[in-house]
Amino acid sequence: MSGTAPHQIPDYGQGRPTSAPPTQPSAPRAHPGYSPGRVVSIISGVLLLLVGLVALGGGGTLLWADLGARHGGYLTVAAGDYRTSGYAMSSDKVTLWGNGHLWYQTSLIGDVRVTVTATDPATAVFVGIAPADTAQAYLSGTHYSTLTHLAGGRDSVVDHPGAAPATAPVRSSVWTVSATGTGTQTLTWPSRDGTWMLVVMNADGSAPVSAHVDVGITAPSLLWISVTLFVVAALFTVAGIVLIMIPMGRVARERSIGSSTTIR
Repeated sequence: MSGTAPHQIPDYGQGRPTSAPPTQPSAPRAHPGYSPGRVVSIISGVLLLLVGLVALGGGGTLLWADLGARHGGYLTVAAGDYRTSGYAMSSDKVTLWGNGHLWYQTSLIGDVRVTVTATDPATAVFVGIAPADTAQAYLSGTHYSTLTHLAGGRDSVVDHPGAAPATAPVRSSVWTVSATGTGTQTLTWPSRDGTWMLVVMNADGSAPVSAHVDVGITAPSLLWISVTLFVVAALFTVAGIVLIMIPMGRVARERSIGSSTTIR
């Protein structure tokens, strides 16, 4: 029909709100915890703390030895009553920091003091220090005993069969330093590079030999070593605490933030 507007098909959807497209779920928050790096940090911190405790214990022990275990300025490293059926008692060979490092050895050992008292007060005793090869040459063919590990607390006796010495010790010139007589005999020796041997005998070279022997050293650097260990203990302890607390603090903060987000 002319003049009539064409029929319009109504758009029923026009003007109505359309549903919003579904939103993408937010990425899940990383679960707070101990990453490999944090675990390594904590383990390293624990190890540093252990080293610090060891250094602290060592420093305390050395400080006690320096301040409370000295006798007349000497720190006792070996002491005991010894007896042999032979004609002499000797120490192991003792090598004192060869190759000319005298300053290092002197700082750690200092002077050596040996006191010897015969079990029988009427017996004249002899104590001498000599280069090990020279002392062994003097004792060659003699029945004597070697006292091993004197300073290590595991002393034992090694017996060497033989006869009487060809020369009494007081008549021999092999000794670098020596002392002889009745009663307590004291020998003081500034330690020197080389390999040495301590020998105790009756002054006349007779057998058996029975005496109390005490060996001490001045150890002049003992106090400084203990102070150094205390400083090391403090540094390692602080470093260990830092390595432990930093990752633990971060984990605690992350868990706190995660808990706050969940509550909201």
